[in-house]
Amino acid sequence: MASIARKLNEPELVVSFQRLCGIVSLNHVNSSKPHPTLSRDASPSQASVKSSRYGSNKEVHIAENSSDADTVLNETDGLRERVHNGHTASECNGGTNRVLSNGSVDLDDRTGSSSSEDDHDGDLEYVITNKFLHYLFEFGASMGNEVFYITFFPYWFWNIDGYVGRRVCIFWCLFMYLGQAAKDIIKWPRPASPPVIRLEKRYALEYSMPSTHAMVGAGLPVSLLIITHERYEYPFHLGLLICIVWCTLVCGSRLYLGMHTVLDVLAGLAFVFGLMVVCFPFLDSIDNFILTHRYAPAALILVPLIMALCYPTIDKWNTARGDTTLILGVGSGIGLGHWFSFQYDFMQRSTTLPPYQIIWPTWHWFGQMLLRLALGVVILIATRVVMKLLSYNLVCYVVGVSKEDMRAHKKLSVELPYKLITYTFVAFNSVFLAPQIFRYLGIERETYFTEL
Repeated sequence: MASIARKLNEPELVVSFQRLCGIVSLNHVNSSKPHPTLSRDASPSQASVKSSRYGSNKEVHIAENSSDADTVLNETDGLRERVHNGHTASECNGGTNRVLSNGSVDLDDRTGSSSSEDDHDGDLEYVITNKFLHYLFEFGASMGNEVFYITFFPYWFWNIDGYVGRRVCIFWCLFMYLGQAAKDIIKWPRPASPPVIRLEKRYALEYSMPSTHAMVGAGLPVSLLIITHERYEYPFHLGLLICIVWCTLVCGSRLYLGMHTVLDVLAGLAFVFGLMVVCFPFLDSIDNFILTHRYAPAALILVPLIMALCYPTIDKWNTARGDTTLILGVGSGIGLGHWFSFQYDFMQRSTTLPPYQIIWPTWHWFGQMLLRLALGVVILIATRVVMKLLSYNLVCYVVGVSKEDMRAHKKLSVELPYKLITYTFVAFNSVFLAPQIFRYLGIERETYFTEL
């Protein structure tokens, strides 16, 4: 068993998967092959890439057919740009900077890193030969990020089912907290780079075991399948197929982007399925407590705060603690919003019992959905901007830290309270304020206030 685990933890497996999906390291390419020449008369089969760097514009061309792993190297004033089918990495004076696909420049994508692995990662040259898989796995990776969390849950509550949403959110908070904490207890590093090519920088400073993206990729769709199938009439095999595609996409993205080994991904899957067995029998009781108990608000504030304070001590700053605090804030806000809705009689139990037939969308439903999304997103963005500004300034003032200090947000005494406050309010407004505004305007989902 130990030998199997060691084999699954080898970075060479990740490299093999990356090559299979079209990521080719130029360190292993025959250097005798000629590079495409820079020319303004390049053929239509060549892709034009523009980037902005230190105020100077450059235009370079790279052949669409990258089977030979050719790349364009443009040397100007000590600056070398490597173009990978639209993705440009820049090196200047030994430092690595990223020119992103939207033209913006990350002047120091290794800030805060003390890992030698990160230092070597920037030296790898590569080409992406399969654009479809690249963007597919980029999308899969985004399904475990902050933007996905703060868009998926509001969309689900506003347009699908709050009963299901509350239970899934409870489970999501539990498994993400335990998964992130496990990372900072086990402290296994990311796959060695080289040979692995890392395409994602945001989570590079986090530890690797278990993969919380894999936990999200399995935990969310499978919990949605289990709870919705008890509540609605639809083909189980269709829901199972969606779960398999969702999970495969997210898990595959972690290998493709070079962020996890196969063992990390399998451990994440085993972890979340084990937690399902333990947690699912208690979801109904927890949800009932949140809605009906007089002291639920105190618990919804204190429990996330205590969990955040008890998060394992980290030896160097990374995004795991802040992301975990964000998740706890979302869970707290969703619970508080539903408690207020229930206690002030905005929510009434439905007169019919499940299982329900699925109401298929109509053009009228689509129109109202778009209105809810447009207005709801404005409410959430405004809440996030205002609360982030207020809470950050207030916390910095209370703890005696200058808000102008660029490192202040990395301090535990600042990061924990300001993120917890900000995302508690964002989540609260998503399930309490926004639905009340929808009801006032006559665009609310008819069954929203009956899903108990």
